[in-house]
Amino acid sequence: MKIFNFIKYSLILSIIISVIIVFIEGFLSFYFSSNYFYQKDKLSTYKKNEIFSKDSYFIDPYNKQKKTTGRTLSNRYTVSMNGRWAPNTLARKYDYDDYVKGKGEGLFTDNYGFVHNGNPDRELFQQDFYNIIFIGGSTAEGANTTSSNENTIAAHIEKILRKKNNKINVINAGKSGYKTFDEFLMSYNLFGKFNIQEIIFFNGNNDMLSQSYSEKLKWNYFDEIINYQEQYQFLFSQRYTLKIKYYINRLKQKILNLKTLKSSYKAPPREFLVNIFQKEFDTYESKKEDENFELIVKNYIYNLRLSNSFCVEFKIKCSFFLQPHIGEKNLKHQYEKEYFSKVKFKNYDLMKKKWYRTSSKLMESIAEEKKIDFYDISKIFVGDQSLVHLDLGHYSDYGNKIIAENIAKNLLLIRDFK
Repeated sequence: MKIFNFIKYSLILSIIISVIIVFIEGFLSFYFSSNYFYQKDKLSTYKKNEIFSKDSYFIDPYNKQKKTTGRTLSNRYTVSMNGRWAPNTLARKYDYDDYVKGKGEGLFTDNYGFVHNGNPDRELFQQDFYNIIFIGGSTAEGANTTSSNENTIAAHIEKILRKKNNKINVINAGKSGYKTFDEFLMSYNLFGKFNIQEIIFFNGNNDMLSQSYSEKLKWNYFDEIINYQEQYQFLFSQRYTLKIKYYINRLKQKILNLKTLKSSYKAPPREFLVNIFQKEFDTYESKKEDENFELIVKNYIYNLRLSNSFCVEFKIKCSFFLQPHIGEKNLKHQYEKEYFSKVKFKNYDLMKKKWYRTSSKLMESIAEEKKIDFYDISKIFVGDQSLVHLDLGHYSDYGNKIIAENIAKNLLLIRDFK
């Protein structure tokens, strides 16, 4: 009798559990499917460069048009560096207002996907124009510290050069996180798509941070990825995976992620960039000084040479500018003193000086031999106590303007823009 009751209750329990599983699976399948169609509809509007009705949007103050936020374009070659900005999007939504007051929502792109210079509707790449691509990381882009589209470095360069020739376009192709190898990939990508006569490469900071404060040297800043497909084993494309298993794994991943929240940027302004470049397994201490320090700048030098070879091969005029940094600014503004006194990276000023000076020395010797237009403008703020550096890498509007004037001055010495 006891055995019979045990079997009966076990069977009832099994049926109840099965019904619960079927119910949960059915509910999750419905949610799963609805989410799939939601994402499909959203993607469809993105492909048409339209505003998705359920998306938030922002108004570009220069033409009062609605624009989505943060969309990017990539292809199989550029996906690893997060591609470039999509047309008509809020590319850089400001994360903080620290010091700079009166900023709008951020920096918007034009109809081509470039951070515009104050005219989002202008035509670009006309045959009768001299088209200059300005490319680099977040400092070139404008990032968090540039007050408006018309105050980026590219916008200022264009204003200056158009006094010489009003048929010059300076096109801002900068994007946060770009390093020299990313710039090469994107320049090559843009060359196949647009009518380009010249490229200005503006870099240094991202390359320096990515190698100097990393646990190990990485060739072109990339780690190897093992079992690539397994990184995405819970994608929606796996139709026949039980939804319960899928969501259990997602929940498990969320719990695991709680342990690594410190490595994502949710910090106040003074922590900006630290958590982006400083991985959990690294220390804040820079590479030790040794005879092989040149290894740390090897990627940077090789990538500049790679980009120059591309320019020579396709007969594009190119110039390379090693950007200014806080390590060379001997007279600091009070804000800069306070900010950089709290930077967690050890020997930050000293490390920047060493990396930049080593890079400059090596590159200048190569540039002279190979006839490369390389300019070290890292010291242009020596003796200037104005506020230039608002965080680890980004410049104030004043800084952007002075940098643009220096770049334009050097270009006018070697180019006839008539």
